[in-house]
Amino acid sequence: MLIELSSYSQSNGWTFINVSGNIRQLAFKGSVGVAVGDNGVIYRSTDSGRDWSALGNYTSDNLVDLKYAGANTF
Repeated sequence: MLIELSSYSQSNGWTFINVSGNIRQLAFKGSVGVAVGDNGVIYRSTDSGRDWSALGNYTSDNLVDLKYAGANTF
């Protein structure tokens, strides 16, 4: 599955975020979102998906799932 990360604002319309590889899983808890995908990519948003930051590649494996681990983490 290919997911394009994007956000929408009334003043700027849609903004697409270029990601390396496919995003395989996306999850939100409140305003915090995490996306993972091919080649170990991990992206995080703390503002309901308005902005995304790459957290780095910690593995070259394809990440395909997210698990909720506690009160403030996935």
